[in-house]
Amino acid sequence: YFNDQSLGELTGITTTVLDEVESTGPMVLVSILGGLINSAVMLLCVLFWDWRIGLLALAGMALYLLLLSRMEKQSAKIAPKRQRDEARLVEAVLEQLQGMSVIKSFNLTGKGDKRVRQALEGSRANNLAVEKLFTPYIWGQEMVLHLFSVLILAASVGLCLTEAMSLANALMAVIVSFLIFSQIQ
Repeated sequence: YFNDQSLGELTGITTTVLDEVESTGPMVLVSILGGLINSAVMLLCVLFWDWRIGLLALAGMALYLLLLSRMEKQSAKIAPKRQRDEARLVEAVLEQLQGMSVIKSFNLTGKGDKRVRQALEGSRANNLAVEKLFTPYIWGQEMVLHLFSVLILAASVGLCLTEAMSLANALMAVIVSFLIFSQIQ
């Protein structure tokens, strides 16, 4: 494996990928699992407390998770290209650094860094494409959670006005509308 891979690819994997897995992976995992578990427990409590409000919250969470699943599938499609571009960038920078003494000796600064510039441009373009791909999904997730919070709020007011829910429960549902999605946001 080590003989078949370039130095840049090996360095990119060990510095970028493994660093992300080591540092951000556990933090994100705890945050996501904690948020999902807390939201699921709160959803169960709300379903037992008032099934109408609980069904609204369940629909909001299901739609949120559907958008999250689609975003994850898109991420899996572009991850290999992003890794390849990062490896090219690391390889080009390492090659440039290794030849720095020659570059300085023959005053070639700015002339021989075409490969580094191309690697930087490829990495920049790929990172921008990732952001453009994820932005609508993130925006959609936020809108879904806010929309369903408003729907829960409106439903609690409507149920109270039609006397299908007591004032105390309607006030509790108003509070629930602000809290139920806060952990997964």
